Amino acid sequence: MSFLSSLIPSLVTSTPKSGNFKTANAHVYASYSSSKPLPSVPAGFTRFVCISDTHSRYFEIPPGDILLHAGDLTTMGYVGQVKESLEWLRGLPHPVKVVIAGNHDMCLDETISSTEQLVGGEEDDDDTPMEEMMKEFTSSEAKSKGFHYLQFESTTIKSPRSGRQWDIWGSPATPKKGKGAFTYPPNSNAARDIYAKIPSQTDIFLTHTPPFGMLDKKRQKGSPSLGCPILQEQLDSLDNMCLHVFGHIHQAHGTQLVTSGRGQHIAVNAAMMEEGIAVVIDLKD
Repeated sequence: MSFLSSLIPSLVTSTPKSGNFKTANAHVYASYSSSKPLPSVPAGFTRFVCISDTHSRYFEIPPGDILLHAGDLTTMGYVGQVKESLEWLRGLPHPVKVVIAGNHDMCLDETISSTEQLVGGEEDDDDTPMEEMMKEFTSSEAKSKGFHYLQFESTTIKSPRSGRQWDIWGSPATPKKGKGAFTYPPNSNAARDIYAKIPSQTDIFLTHTPPFGMLDKKRQKGSPSLGCPILQEQLDSLDNMCLHVFGHIHQAHGTQLVTSGRGQHIAVNAAMMEEGIAVVIDLKD
């Protein structure tokens, strides 16, 4: 057994799923089309639409009650790109949107200097200060209109369908590999400090990185797991969690049904760049 695999609790089992499946508390749709459209939301459920890694592209997104974006809004992370992506998300018809950043969204990481943010050596064509631009998307007015940007923090949202409240915690962080925003050294105390802050009552977990061993491999034969072992360790302490949405590894788009000592939850790699399809989850209220 490798050191990394030894870090994963032995009681956790993860079943990859292709296409659509149902449990008592969740209906999962990862395969649909205009000829095979999504069914209506059943009574007593809330529809979550999960996307990630849109990288300054605009996709066709199915309607739903709550939109979750798990980071990498942009390609280069310039202020202008972030603003355009957030405006696109804000214009989608979902009554509630919850958004985090990712390692490509450089300008949102205040620990990175403006010089370091010039990833491709190009100048940002928008000279609006990042703090000023983000006020539009983080203000109390934005939240009152259903737009929530999370950065190592939680929010409580209300289902527009049933009124049921959901506690969501979001983190843009990933294990460091090259240059990027919100990164930490793998297997570090910095990672432990981040994930130790997750409230135990969290229902929905939004991270950019996958946990180790879950939808975190590229397609090449022998590709290693690229997710975070410390994040994986933390999952078993979240007794209420029913949904974990992430991205980062584009080729690992898909869903898994995860069973552990604390029960079951749905894991979703919602990266859009390879498959171009949002994952839709109906959760029981």
